[in-house]
Amino acid sequence: MPNTKGYARKLLGGGHHYQSLYEDFVQTAMLKAWENRHSFVPGTNLKAWLFTILRNCVVTYHRRHWREVVTDQPGDESLSDGNSNPEHAVAARQTIDRIQLLTQQHKDALIDIGWHGLSYVQSAKRRKVPAGTIKSRVARARQTLSQLTGSDEFHYGRLKQPGLLGASP
Repeated sequence: MPNTKGYARKLLGGGHHYQSLYEDFVQTAMLKAWENRHSFVPGTNLKAWLFTILRNCVVTYHRRHWREVVTDQPGDESLSDGNSNPEHAVAARQTIDRIQLLTQQHKDALIDIGWHGLSYVQSAKRRKVPAGTIKSRVARARQTLSQLTGSDEFHYGRLKQPGLLGASP
């Protein structure tokens, strides 16, 4: 345990604002190691195996953390504050309508990845298909949605023309 705590501190850096989370990462890594103890090969380096799990926990956290929205507003961020632009509601409705035009497989893949935040591998396990199939379905769904929205207006959820629907490029 002391070695993994030290490695976690080193991974997170001295002045990093995640420094206080190093024990959480170590605990998560130990839990994952225990849950996957059947995959450890006896006679190999246990310390290196634990360090790899710990590093992967930190990397996964950083990949997901940048998507989190930090706000000083109290309450649920999914609820409208009443000051939002009504054109956003129209744009959201249009997006939902376009998603309904996709095949069920493409909708399921997009919902798993975009809404539920699953990885491609997690979605693949859930759908009992290879991860490459999920990647392909998401890519095709994005391509179809891009065609439905018109390539001159939208590009991966960002408006190209300033002022359209009250958003900037």
